[in-house]
Amino acid sequence: METFEQTNSDQFFIHQNPFISNCVVINNSEISNSIITIYSVFGEEIASFNLLTSNNVLDFSNLTQGVYLYMIKVGSKS
Repeated sequence: METFEQTNSDQFFIHQNPFISNCVVINNSEISNSIITIYSVFGEEIASFNLLTSNNVLDFSNLTQGVYLYMIKVGSKS
């Protein structure tokens, strides 16, 4: 059985939600190897970005208007 460990919700902050063409992901944790993956409501992976710095501007101008889900993977944890 696989278990998931919840990260502190204050480690990441996503600004401009909902967003129009881009958003800022602020990483307050000391872990630099994080990945954010964007999914459609059907579970299809839309985009994936490496969060390399504490302030990451993600360009979503190519996405159509709608609802999207995201998952942040920190190291080997999701």
